[in-house]
Amino acid sequence: YNIISNCVIEGQALATSSYARTVYIYYTGGNHYNELWNNRITGGYYGIYNYGYSSLPKQGTVIYGNEVDGFYYYGIYNYYQDSLTVKNNTITNGSNSNYPRGMYNYYCNNELEVTGNKILLTPSSYGYGMYVYYSSASSTSPGTIANNFISIDGGTSTNYGFYVYNSTYQNFYHNNVN
Repeated sequence: YNIISNCVIEGQALATSSYARTVYIYYTGGNHYNELWNNRITGGYYGIYNYGYSSLPKQGTVIYGNEVDGFYYYGIYNYYQDSLTVKNNTITNGSNSNYPRGMYNYYCNNELEVTGNKILLTPSSYGYGMYVYYSSASSTSPGTIANNFISIDGGTSTNYGFYVYNSTYQNFYHNNVN
């Protein structure tokens, strides 16, 4: 039940090491229902690194209204989450990014809500706007991925707005990909 709100959090500029995590929320047993609201998060290999545990995923994390920019590889990285909400964030990679991923949702189960986010990537090679990877819900309580805007400008190879793999009951509505 931690809240980080209205802060400016500056990570290492132009970081290329995966140990450079500007905001690092790691599972430590009872680390559930954390909230990040209206922050400016800059730099790092990861802008936000939100990591749960496979046998007991983190529950109820809310990432809302943040500006995440200048990251090298991952803007928002969510791993092993239960009922995650990621809403109204702006995500922009750093100038040195070769293969940026705007948002990575891996094993995010049970009513994943990703709505109203703006992801703006300018890769030198290629980029992924949003991963939805091994994320499962149910027919009665599906995930919702809606009203997101993804723009990937540049690169020398294939860019992917959405990359959805082995996920079930995720409803995609009214998203725009450029």
